Amino acid sequence: MPRWVSQFDLNVEHGEVERPFKPVTRIVAPVFKGEVERERLGVVVLNFLGDVILDRLGRIAQGSEGKILLINTEGYWLPGPEHEAEWGFMLEERKSQSMERLFPEEWRKISEMEKGQFITRRGLFTFKPLSPEAPFPHASGEPITVEWAESWKILSFMPKESLIPPWLNLSIIMGTGFLSFLVLIVLWWTEARRKHRESEKKFRLVLNSLPDAVALINDRGETIFWNNTAESIFGYTEEEMRGQELHSLIAPRRFFKKTQRAMESFRRVGSGKITGHLQECIAVRKNGEQFPVEMVVRTVEAGGRFFAVGSIRDITERKKAEDQLELASQVFENALEGVVVTDTKGTILSINRCFTSITGYTAEELIGKTPRILKSDKHDRDFYQQMWEARVEKGCWEGEIWNRRKSGEACPEWLAISAIKDSSGETTKYVGVFHDRTDIRNKEEQLEYQAYHDALTSLPNRNLFIDHLNTAQGHSKRSQKSIIVISMDIDNFKNLNETLGFLTGDEVLKMMGKRLSSSFKDGVTVSRPGGDEFLLLFQEADNPEESVTVVRRIFDLMKEPFKIDKGEYYLTTSAGIAIFPGDGETFEELIKNANIALYQAKSYGKNTFSHYKKEIDSKMQKRLLLENKLRLALERREFIVYYQPKADLNNGHISGMEVLIRWNNPEMGLVSPGSFIPLTEETRLIIPLGRWILQEACRGTRLLLKQGYSDLRVVVNISAVQFWEQDIVELVLSVLEETELPRKLLELEVTESVFAGDIKRAVSILNALHEAGIMITLDDFGTGYSSLSCLRRFPIDTLKIDKSFVDDLPHDREAVSVVNAIISMAHNLNIKNWSRRRRNRRAA
Repeated sequence: MPRWVSQFDLNVEHGEVERPFKPVTRIVAPVFKGEVERERLGVVVLNFLGDVILDRLGRIAQGSEGKILLINTEGYWLPGPEHEAEWGFMLEERKSQSMERLFPEEWRKISEMEKGQFITRRGLFTFKPLSPEAPFPHASGEPITVEWAESWKILSFMPKESLIPPWLNLSIIMGTGFLSFLVLIVLWWTEARRKHRESEKKFRLVLNSLPDAVALINDRGETIFWNNTAESIFGYTEEEMRGQELHSLIAPRRFFKKTQRAMESFRRVGSGKITGHLQECIAVRKNGEQFPVEMVVRTVEAGGRFFAVGSIRDITERKKAEDQLELASQVFENALEGVVVTDTKGTILSINRCFTSITGYTAEELIGKTPRILKSDKHDRDFYQQMWEARVEKGCWEGEIWNRRKSGEACPEWLAISAIKDSSGETTKYVGVFHDRTDIRNKEEQLEYQAYHDALTSLPNRNLFIDHLNTAQGHSKRSQKSIIVISMDIDNFKNLNETLGFLTGDEVLKMMGKRLSSSFKDGVTVSRPGGDEFLLLFQEADNPEESVTVVRRIFDLMKEPFKIDKGEYYLTTSAGIAIFPGDGETFEELIKNANIALYQAKSYGKNTFSHYKKEIDSKMQKRLLLENKLRLALERREFIVYYQPKADLNNGHISGMEVLIRWNNPEMGLVSPGSFIPLTEETRLIIPLGRWILQEACRGTRLLLKQGYSDLRVVVNISAVQFWEQDIVELVLSVLEETELPRKLLELEVTESVFAGDIKRAVSILNALHEAGIMITLDDFGTGYSSLSCLRRFPIDTLKIDKSFVDDLPHDREAVSVVNAIISMAHNLNIKNWSRRRRNRRAA
């Protein structure tokens, strides 16, 4: 077990020799673990003060007149002549302590011999070298070899006067001095070893209590120390790690070559890329799990060897926290809502990008200021006071607030403010999150507008009209003035829609709304509840008779044509009037009674108006009752089909039959078509009723055909409502297929009213039916819309002369001329003609 003792050297502090002089010798010894394996852990370096050595030398010589000195190969000795000068020989400028200069005769003999004894006029000198290989026992029983960095000799000097008997004193002094010095060294080393063990124990205790992993690596790259934290972090025990190359166990395999090169550099020169600076890297636990660490490696040199001390910190949680912070930062910056953070006094600390996007203010413009810069002046002081109190007392506030953008524009925002508290529960900051409600507000206003306005004309709808009517009733009761409610619609608007299309109809409605709203402004509400119906509300009328003047103005508006797509259309309107008070107490009654009056006006022939009367209400109730009975009649199949034969007057042969419909009501008996067909057309009940009539007619004709009545053609009337609102071609063909009636035995009878619709479409429909083998008859010719061009374009097989011309035959010469003209025209166009209800052959 070699030990090494350095030469004496003066201690230096901050680049200057420390005064008073403090000479130090350094003792270096290896450290081993285990008494058997003798595994070397490192080295221990101890500093030993020179003054302590001299003090013990003085104690050895105490009681005698001699001195014990130490002298080196250059002739300098210890202790010196005076304390201040004892160590001065170590300085270049103070070489006066040399024995060669002061005692040249004695020095010559000492330097020439390794050991010896001589007497001069000064006294007896005895000297012997302190051998560098001199062993002395250790407490463990093993010899200790001390290696000295410089050679010293121990010199015993006895004055001449004290040499009685000289040999005795010399031997005692000489033996005592050398032995005492060796004993001194042994005692010192034993004490040092004890202190080293205590120091090592404290050293381990301290390192094992550190929160970071600590590893000590020797110059061969082997791990010689591994603290408890390292065991906990990596999963390897100190026994498993001792003697192992650290990088081979804890570094990922993909970095093995890189760490291997760094370790080789450390072995050669004691440094490398991994030493001397803090770095983050990936480490591997014993179970193979990879995790982030922060590591710093520093090198130390002792006894000519390099050692590396690595401090490793598991930063998994820190990385997670950093990731969370980064995520929070990204969320903060990229949030679709504006975010602002303030201190408890309201000073703005930070804002995000969306805040800037909404308000126009940048962070540089706002940080250090308060949110008062956004104040819009749309809220009073109490609003902000309540907001502040809620924020302080409850820690939060939420609601709509109007702020002002940098541009000066006020905008609505939905703001939520929350307090941020520290671990002690104290509020440290406030965070406000808001989104711009401008679009939402606009949509809300748009939805509210749509909820109370007609989408086509932008006029108030029924809901807003009722709201205005309720308000007007309250004012009327206080002012004792009347309210006028007018219900109106456009005459024959359905025919216009069917003829010109719904787009044209919509344009008419919009133009109608503009005419009404521009003509009646202050105190008048113009509303469109739906369809072609309009409602007008006149508030605080002085005289109910003013309603007539108002209606006249409406009729005057209708005199101007509606110009649409280069066409001009003249339309009329009908109106019904209800007055408050008198014609109803609630808005429901007033609107209902105005509608009843409108229906009454239409029954007068349209293009007129009517005031509400209770008698009208009774008539309308009867009409509604009849409509309900008709609906029940369809369900209960109360209708009966009759067949009126068609006879050829030339031979009396029955060539066909016309279907007639009757209603067999349990209460009213048989009801003629004139009493209910118009109502079925108005209510569109004619569509299911007409389908049933067609089915019954075809089915009955098929039965007659089976009974031997061959070539018996059946004529079925088709209403204009059926013609336009139903796929009449598909209906007819499907019924014929269902009943197995030959197509040539079906004749469809249409009136001239179909010509008031879309001419092209009407021609297309009739052609499709005619090409399918079905005959077409034009009923009531001469009273409707037909013209010579229509007769030429339409595939008409038979003209049915209106009975108004036939009834006056043969007495009315004009009627005779008209009928003859029709017959002649029909013959020329190769169209058959006939009339109904002819009473005698002469009239025919």
